[in-house]
Amino acid sequence: MIEWPDEATIPTAEGREGLALVRASGACAELETSSERWRVAAWPWTREAPIRVRFLNDANDEVIITLDEDGIWRLEAAPLHVRERTSEELEEDARGDLDALRPLQPAHGT
Repeated sequence: MIEWPDEATIPTAEGREGLALVRASGACAELETSSERWRVAAWPWTREAPIRVRFLNDANDEVIITLDEDGIWRLEAAPLHVRERTSEELEEDARGDLDALRPLQPAHGT
């Protein structure tokens, strides 16, 4: 399912029309019928192609639906790049370098 923004939050008529184009497209059908909840994170300011709408689910997975200049709809899942930190890196962060976090003090007499 998709949670669509309140139209009152879209400042221009062209932006509302652009979002309506995406909403009425077959490209949204997969997200609309999904058991996951998707919310619109970014929408177009115009109705002119390319029109892109960015969706996020509760896990912050991202999908972008685009209408390009040739009138072709695309549905793209944005890849997530996860880098797990080692125990040593986590321990180093936990120790912290407090001197690096303190603001510089002006020298005396200046």
